[in-house]
Amino acid sequence: ETSASLRLEGLVITDAVVLLDREQGGPERIQGDGVKLRAALTVTKFIHVLEKLKKLDAETCAKVREFVAANRFAPIAPEKMAPAKSAA
Repeated sequence: ETSASLRLEGLVITDAVVLLDREQGGPERIQGDGVKLRAALTVTKFIHVLEKLKKLDAETCAKVREFVAANRFAPIAPEKMAPAKSAA
């Protein structure tokens, strides 16, 4: 949504940077719009580290992993992507 809004204003968007990739389909959704997602960390790695450091128990980690797996978003269809603003 953000890249579409920026494109409507005439900007060229090629990359997006996030701290945490929730692994719910974000990279696949925006890749179809020509944007590469760059994440510092994935939720899987984050949960692994918290579990290893005993900051989260195994049951909570399992619930988070199940939630992420059950809540993936479908990629955006190309016809629903916002066109770039023409330079008239």
